[in-house]
Amino acid sequence: MAMAICAALTGISSAHAQTQAQQDRLDVLARYTGAMAFCEKLGMHVVPDAGTRIGNLVEAEVRTWGGDQDALSRMAVGTVRRRTAMSKGDLESAAAGMKSDAELRSVRSIFLRYGELCLGASKDMSFSQIVSVPTDYSLDAAATRASDELLEAGGLASWQTPEIQARGDLLMLAGACRRQLGAARSDALLDNYGRSDDARERRYYLGAFDEGLGDTELNLDRTQCERALGRMQAKIKSASN
Repeated sequence: MAMAICAALTGISSAHAQTQAQQDRLDVLARYTGAMAFCEKLGMHVVPDAGTRIGNLVEAEVRTWGGDQDALSRMAVGTVRRRTAMSKGDLESAAAGMKSDAELRSVRSIFLRYGELCLGASKDMSFSQIVSVPTDYSLDAAATRASDELLEAGGLASWQTPEIQARGDLLMLAGACRRQLGAARSDALLDNYGRSDDARERRYYLGAFDEGLGDTELNLDRTQCERALGRMQAKIKSASN
């Protein structure tokens, strides 16, 4: 998307930033551009040809400012590239493996921050043609859903209670220790601890079991597996009280 915009802006012909206000406006446009990937993940509607259309819109707006168009073009290209690189880094950080409650909150805050930009873009004179917000939209709920999707596999989604996390850990071990425990014992653990009326929980439990099955590095004997299972069962019982 950024390349299409930069290409369009580079085509403005006619060399200094004209005013601070123009730089500020370009920064806003660049922030909106960098937020587009987040807007889609947050359930907003972004037009299919967003890259091309944003480039045309920004180019058209910059032309209305008059003055040194070459300088404005260079400034716009640099601003868009900078903001796009920043948002790309933030998105990659959000997608990285998170291992703590603090990181969970951090992921959600990233979505909230960019979601606010998306809401701003939906009301902007230019970007309202690019992104729109569904009726009765809730950014808070959308940010929770988006962060949950990233964090579910690691057991850190907002709905994954300590008991759910403990069940997932036990089922991962049941899969990893299948050879030591035997198929019948492993299957019984899956049947007992992998059941739920919530489809999200079932998906998490089965995913944990499958991850355990694929573990080729665990080096425990049967006794060690049973001891570990006992500790996890106690943890589940404690978490459910």
